[in-house]
Formats: sequence, structure tokens, C-alpha cells
Amino acid sequence: MTLKHISNQAQEEVFQRNIFNIMPKETLNLKNTPCPINFVRTKLKLDEMQAGNQLSVSLDDGEAITSVTTSIQEEGHIIKSKTQQEDGSWLLEIIKTAS
Repeated sequence: MTLKHISNQAQEEVFQRNIFNIMPKETLNLKNTPCPINFVRTKLKLDEMQAGNQLSVSLDDGEAITSVTTSIQEEGHIIKSKTQQEDGSWLLEIIKTAS
């Protein structure tokens, strides 16, 4: 889990919400979605969600995974995991913070 990009208060909010491992999960399939549209759609979805909820995003390899990962961290959210799939795409697991 990448925590260095968010404040202690944001980290505490996420952990308090997940005390009982309750983490509502949303998904987005953004394969074949060009940059920066893939980041915009990810950001809009996160804006709809409550702090502590998890968003799973499927992205293409290359610029898509690099740009979205960097931008999400800059927004202050937590990248829980980033896993390359068998088809070469990536699954990015994001935890929404209160930022």
C-alpha cells in the first residue's frame, strides 16, 4: 500500500472506516480508453465515492497505467495495488481518501 503521498489524517480516516474490513468496491473498465480520458473518468468515479471505498480500474499498459497511477497519487488517494493481468493490461486498486 502506498501511503507516503497522503496526510496522516487521510490515512486515519481510511483505516477507521476499514476497522471491520468493510470496504465497498466499485469497478471501471477503461481498457482502450485514451489518455487523459481514462484519468478523467477515474477521477469522476472517485468524486462520487465516500472516503475508504475502493475502486478497481482496468487500464492498458504503457502511458495509461503510468499517467493514471501518478495522477491518482497526486490527488492524494491510496494505490492499494497495481497488478499486470495475463492480457498485458493492468488492474489498479485505489482507496478513496477524503482529499
